[in-house]
Amino acid sequence: MTIPLQSQFLWIWRYLMRPLWRALVRFLDHDGPMLGASIAFSILLAIFPFVLFLVALSGVLGQDTAVRDFIGYAFEYLPVEVGRTIYPVIANIMFSPPKGGIMTFSMIGTLWVASSGVESLRTALDRAYGVESRRPFWWRRLQGLGFVVGGALGILIVMLLIVAGPLVWSAFAALVPVPETLEATYNSARYLAGGLALAFVIWGLYRLLPNVKQHWFNPIPGTLFATISWLLAATLYSMYLQNIANYTVTYGSLGGVIGAMMFFSFTAMIFIFGAELNAALMEQSRDDSVPDQDGSDGIAGQIDTGEIPRRVTARVILFDSADNVLLFRHHDGNCHDPRRPEIVDFWVTPGGDVEPDEVLSDAALRG
Repeated sequence: MTIPLQSQFLWIWRYLMRPLWRALVRFLDHDGPMLGASIAFSILLAIFPFVLFLVALSGVLGQDTAVRDFIGYAFEYLPVEVGRTIYPVIANIMFSPPKGGIMTFSMIGTLWVASSGVESLRTALDRAYGVESRRPFWWRRLQGLGFVVGGALGILIVMLLIVAGPLVWSAFAALVPVPETLEATYNSARYLAGGLALAFVIWGLYRLLPNVKQHWFNPIPGTLFATISWLLAATLYSMYLQNIANYTVTYGSLGGVIGAMMFFSFTAMIFIFGAELNAALMEQSRDDSVPDQDGSDGIAGQIDTGEIPRRVTARVILFDSADNVLLFRHHDGNCHDPRRPEIVDFWVTPGGDVEPDEVLSDAALRG
């Protein structure tokens, strides 16, 4: 059975091009480039304290070599010019570890600075999803510290597995003759493992940081986009720095720092766009599930829309067993971004009053 060309085009537009276009519009409306520059500064500010904590933690656990292996492994993915800029500082941290211990006041301050990078990502994600962070300040900071500590422990565990992998492979190759093609496949699998680890980290940030409830599979499209785009951008930016750009001519001794900041800025914008893509797909899914306003589709035809308050232009979403309107959507200009109207969800109470989305979760549990 052959699918008509028009149907193929409509499918591509509906499930690929339209979400990407919506994500681009949201990205620009939410000042994605400016947020990317802000996050780039936070990353540059947080990366060295994070490595400092990682070195201190590895010393406590007796895994000093794992940190060095991780640094070398991570730098294989970075553009060469960016690695040359930040590696001397990281090498100084690795080979001159801090004295005192992991729970000193200076180390606690280091953790605090490192968690500030997580906070900058949270701000960008909340804006991408069009929500405000109502979590207490202490909870946000505690979650940020948890990401830093958990990330450090995860790095050490993954590096132990990566280091143990060649040992197991060598023992296996000594017992069983291994073809060269299979050995090449194994070497490629190591890089694939790095890409999967990056994807898992991005998925976790999309899933846990924003103040929005979502299913575990909702962040997957943005995760795939961000992972593939970042790996491609790192390769292209490395080629650009080596063959075209020369920041040293313009910025002198700061050329390497500027190059690193540009790379981190591109990284942050890719990360933000992935979140905007997730939000656009969630919005499109909600819109597709809403019946038409004329009542010709689904249960909406059974409802008298005159029950909805006149001050609202609404589309019915949810009804109770007695066909009373419980939830509708309307366009409200008084939202997070005053430059363009957003769609905001409200519940209709039995008395006809309208309550904002603070009661959505409670009403959903009841209804």
